[in-house]
Amino acid sequence: MARRGLVRLLGSVVLGWLLLGCSANSLLLTADPPLSHTTLVFEDEFDGDTLDAEKWDSTWWVGPIFHSDLAWFSDDALSVSGGTLKITASERPSVNQWDPEDVRQLSTGQVSSVELFERGTFEIRMRHQAGANLVQALWLLPYPYAWPPEIDIMETRLSVDPKTVYLHVHAGTEENPTSEPTYIELPESLDGEWHVYRLVWEGAVIAWYIDKELVRSQVTEVSGVPMRLLLDQTWILPWSGGRPILEELPVVMEIDYVRIWQ
Repeated sequence: MARRGLVRLLGSVVLGWLLLGCSANSLLLTADPPLSHTTLVFEDEFDGDTLDAEKWDSTWWVGPIFHSDLAWFSDDALSVSGGTLKITASERPSVNQWDPEDVRQLSTGQVSSVELFERGTFEIRMRHQAGANLVQALWLLPYPYAWPPEIDIMETRLSVDPKTVYLHVHAGTEENPTSEPTYIELPESLDGEWHVYRLVWEGAVIAWYIDKELVRSQVTEVSGVPMRLLLDQTWILPWSGGRPILEELPVVMEIDYVRIWQ
């Protein structure tokens, strides 16, 4: 595969290469995003010192389903400074937004776009930090909450796989979900590194880019579903690894910019 050494595609995606052009379910490779995605409809460069509430919601509207017993999402975990949004997982106690008596040992953060999108080119530049068995993710989810569908622009579990980026689409129904998990192995650890993640979503076709290079595309059942963009890090046990190593906290997920074209 001519990827100039950037990535190694693993798992079922290899079969897609072999079947390229043979069926609607084969890997759909394109050189560039659709030309129709030329209008910048959302942008945040995080140049101020506070989160823009007209663009971002931190009210944890997806509910407790995405939490372990370790932590709650907290506004205290979110900060804007030096041109970046910082989402910090730490050993600071956090409180359930609906039950003030429910206090967890740790805290972390999540933001989601106020605006909904059902197509477009999504681009986020972020810096990873490994540690404490955390999952870091950029993803799309319907609002009001429903699952499936779900589109993962990027998901990592660096304490387990420091070079691996996971790219998932979950479709179907809650009773009968369908998933096509794929992961990309980079040549170097992501810890401490900046990367640009791009997702192109047009109808039933979705394509993923890492640092401007196409790494995967596929046909999905997820088309025309209004979704919010979420940025977060949290613990998903046991998948993300063992219990947090407290000595490795705090861990910071840093976002330089978010841009969306349609």
